Amino acid sequence: MGNGNIGFSLWGGLGYEKIQLNQDTFWAGQNMASPIKIASEKLETLRELLARKEYLKAERDISRTFTDRYTFPYQPLGEIKINFDGLLFHKLQDGKQRYERKLDLSRAVYSQYIEDCYNTEGFVSFPDNCGVLRFDAEEGYSLSGSILFQSPYSDNPARIIESNGLLQFVLSAPVDLDGFFDKKIDDVSYTGITGCTTLGISYRDGSINIQDGNLIVEGVRSFCLYIHTGTNWENEDFLKNGRDAVLNGMNKGYAELLQRHLEDFQPLFHSFSLKLGEDEDTISSLPPRASLGSGAEQMKLFETLFDYGRYLLISSSRPGSQPANLQGIWNPLISPPWWSNYTMNINLEMNYWGALETGLNECSLPLFDYAMRLMENGRKTAQNLYNAQGWCSHHQSDLWAQTHPRGCTRNSVSEDNVEYAIWPFSGIWLSLMAWEHYKHTNNEDFLKNRCQPLLEGSVRFLQTFLQEDDNGQLITSPSTSPENRFDWKGERPAVSTGSTMDLSLALEAVISYLEMGSLIRCDFDLLVWAKEAVGKIRPYKLGRWGQLQEWSDDVDREFEEHRHLSHLYSIYPGSKLMDDDLVHFREGAACSLRGRDLESTGWSTVWKLALNARLDNTEGIPDLLNRFVSPVNPHDKDVHFKGGGIYPNLLCAHPPFQIDGNLGIVGALLEVLVRQVKDRITILPCLPSTWGQGRIIGYQLTGGGKVNFQWTSNVIDFIELKSSTSGSWEIQYNNRTVRLRLKENEIVRLDKQLCRMKNQA
Repeated sequence: MGNGNIGFSLWGGLGYEKIQLNQDTFWAGQNMASPIKIASEKLETLRELLARKEYLKAERDISRTFTDRYTFPYQPLGEIKINFDGLLFHKLQDGKQRYERKLDLSRAVYSQYIEDCYNTEGFVSFPDNCGVLRFDAEEGYSLSGSILFQSPYSDNPARIIESNGLLQFVLSAPVDLDGFFDKKIDDVSYTGITGCTTLGISYRDGSINIQDGNLIVEGVRSFCLYIHTGTNWENEDFLKNGRDAVLNGMNKGYAELLQRHLEDFQPLFHSFSLKLGEDEDTISSLPPRASLGSGAEQMKLFETLFDYGRYLLISSSRPGSQPANLQGIWNPLISPPWWSNYTMNINLEMNYWGALETGLNECSLPLFDYAMRLMENGRKTAQNLYNAQGWCSHHQSDLWAQTHPRGCTRNSVSEDNVEYAIWPFSGIWLSLMAWEHYKHTNNEDFLKNRCQPLLEGSVRFLQTFLQEDDNGQLITSPSTSPENRFDWKGERPAVSTGSTMDLSLALEAVISYLEMGSLIRCDFDLLVWAKEAVGKIRPYKLGRWGQLQEWSDDVDREFEEHRHLSHLYSIYPGSKLMDDDLVHFREGAACSLRGRDLESTGWSTVWKLALNARLDNTEGIPDLLNRFVSPVNPHDKDVHFKGGGIYPNLLCAHPPFQIDGNLGIVGALLEVLVRQVKDRITILPCLPSTWGQGRIIGYQLTGGGKVNFQWTSNVIDFIELKSSTSGSWEIQYNNRTVRLRLKENEIVRLDKQLCRMKNQA
């Protein structure tokens, strides 16, 4: 559960409850400006090496001179442990009470029920910035036991502040903790960000006393815990803010907090509806059986995963919070996988796939607030590393929005860091997402104050970063295709010039900037350059086995199991390769995708699903769907990096867990069922044959409007288009096409022949 800032993970159990606590600004480390600066002469020498195809020589030099320390890891804030007395615990173990735990996605409410004993219910409120859990004993029972806070650091206990019946647990994060999967915490100074968990309690009957920072519960019929988490990151009053939030919650009480929570959460959650199969169908079990069961079971499982993805985004990314990181906001580890950071060569962006189309526009705002902070740091990075104007950022960042390449610890440099570190195009990707946000919302304030500075700064970076090759075409140098390598003279270098990923992003950025220039006043000289650059950026290339080349040279492996699909960006989530006159390159992209095979990590399976849907490869869809829901044993420590699938609690396995698969599946499933590219809307482009019945209500269109539709026995019942502005759309279904011109607020309903239905009500 969460509200963007506060994260709870509830573990439940017979006679106890554990609440894992997170706060979106509780990170290890500190704000460290990179000292690295590359002389223009040095950069030119490296570019000359790359032009002569001396890739490995250039790579070794770049690795040593460009990369700075890895980002700092996102931290757990601690745990609240509730242990009821031993008599109750043994009674529950020996008895036959029904035990049930549930997360109601439509209400964002957690519950735990033990028949004839006690029940728990709780939520985390966005409007009141407070989490609350209520414990109620059944008639004839009472609750006794202890409630204690536990620091995540064995050598760094919390400082306890007791004030007016409230408890505050204050601790600081380590200031210098880094390293890839680094489990060692030697010589750690706990002088970093200071976090605070504020705890208040109300109860009925019995007594609750404070002893040594613990709450002792005796004979209580009912009690409520009110919990706030905060830090001193850009907030000197964090201790007072915590007390105020908890006291406010206690004064309102559980019922009022719940009502305010539902009034906030449910409009967001119900802004979109996907139904697969009969409404009354339910999932009879969680994986593995559901993933291998009937078509009805699988449909309901994916409906649940779709709702779960939207629920998780609402819970981890709200206005004023940080964007969702690799674990959303729910990280229990001091040294989490990949630092639980912002990995920006796919994973951060994937977190927001489907947000705009399903009405979660406000949940995307933290992403662009964060991008604005990246832009401030990225101006220095562009100048210091590439002698370029504008701004750029690389593949990895953290709370402090660091933008330099990351590839070393305090003591060592990773030998393979270039393949992921030297990629200054994440800022361009985020800027393009800002442009898409504007096109969905038509928000002029967002356009002027967020989108324009981000995109204009990215295009200015391109203007001064792109190089002319011997043919007068614009390329990037140095260049990588994120996290991949290619064969070259018996070696496997990663750095070259003009990767397809780079040039795809560059082309879509300058085209988008020109579109922006038709709507708002932009830099005239930059617009002139952008118009010229559209024709000068090196075109896509087809390789020796028919593939869309990933690299400047024709060196792609025909069968490559690499998880990244970066060179296919302009199929999805981009769209340039969907242009009618680029069909041969689209066929090359399909060839490349086949060469990548189907097996991969969880998030990569999501990307492959979206790509196959964009390319109308209906044959690959069922296999990818099955792979995404294949069960993964969370206790199998040998499963890393391959296999994908989901854990029994439906969280996506990379493995290990990353939330991008859960959030990205929302966008990928939409591509299977409905697609918009520019003004063309395709209905049921890749519907699996076993998904015979369903409906979508509330698909948000670029340009303003919504599409609703329903199908039965694999055939459309109706398509309804609602315009919010005057405009023109092309509707495609089952090899039929119709062009609709709608006035503002006009509603049109079409039948399966795409003819207007007589009853437009």
